[in-house]
Amino acid sequence: MPDSLRGSKPGWGKKLLEALTRDQIETLLDVLADTGALLRLPEELHAVDSDLADTVQRLVGKADISAMNSPDEVVSNRKLLETWYDLWGRWNSHVCEVGDEEGDYVIKDADWEPPYFDPTALADDLEKIAKEMRPMLEPVSGLIDDPELFMKAADEIEDNIRSFPEWMGAEDCCELGPHTTTCLLEWTWRAMERKEMATQQFLERILKLDNDATSLHLNKEASLDFFAGLPENVRARVYADLSRANFAAKRDDLHSIWHQIHHRYEQEFDPAAYLRSCEKHLASDWSYGEPLIAAAISRGDLAQAESIVERTFMSLLRAKEICSHYQRHALLMKALNEVDRANYDRILTEWKTAHRRRRNLWTEMANFKLPNLDR
Repeated sequence: MPDSLRGSKPGWGKKLLEALTRDQIETLLDVLADTGALLRLPEELHAVDSDLADTVQRLVGKADISAMNSPDEVVSNRKLLETWYDLWGRWNSHVCEVGDEEGDYVIKDADWEPPYFDPTALADDLEKIAKEMRPMLEPVSGLIDDPELFMKAADEIEDNIRSFPEWMGAEDCCELGPHTTTCLLEWTWRAMERKEMATQQFLERILKLDNDATSLHLNKEASLDFFAGLPENVRARVYADLSRANFAAKRDDLHSIWHQIHHRYEQEFDPAAYLRSCEKHLASDWSYGEPLIAAAISRGDLAQAESIVERTFMSLLRAKEICSHYQRHALLMKALNEVDRANYDRILTEWKTAHRRRRNLWTEMANFKLPNLDR
């Protein structure tokens, strides 16, 4: 409480903290709550610290039972920020170790061997903190006006990694964990959404990190999950933005998260374009054949389905052509050693579906029996 409001009254809060144990203070507050005294807080307390008064009334007020079920409702904003800044302090302590040739993330396998940077240990430490941060993101992001908080943190990590000498292996990529990646994306999105900034600005900021960072990468699965979990109207806007010309290179890079995000949105918002993309990329990645096969079968074009199955096998086996039955059989056997059985079974089943309905001459392949791989 400010001195101007204390007047000549002694600081009883400090006196009680010094004179009583934690258990005794808890007992005192329990008694006050049971008697209803905490619900009869004077207006002076609201004027001094409305956050304190509102939090006490939310917790003690029997009419607001639902607040007890929400973690961000049962603590004061000041307590929430105190916890957050404690976590952020731990985060910074880890980041400060990066770039130090004698820091925690420099290891040696043996005394006589040169030290090297361990990006996995750094990512693991940040991930533990991010896991604690995630439930707090929504309320805290509304209390801290810093849209670039996690972006600046990522830039700092990147700069610190680059400060290692080249001989320490600092060029090895540090992939952020799923919780850390989600924190970065969600914080940045919430801040920009609160300021009513366009989705294109959000994408460009994430893309800048993707382009500039050579030693730091987002977790791909967490990124895909984040974009898949956005509201439908937001997904539609993101899809429109990703379809712009300035994202063309990213969309065409099959290894880019932007390609995968756009491709998933394409399936949702423009199925015809989705199938065209599958056709475009089938030769590079066999998995694009599966939607094409399903679409051909669903429209009754069994000849096309069988043709796509063959092209899918060719892509999967990286073979330029399948000529004779013996070559087909040899390549199928080769596939058993090169791809996992689940993928093989799935495509073979699709092929057999189209084949059996056409009843053509490929009977032997349709009845091909997989050997027991468990032996």
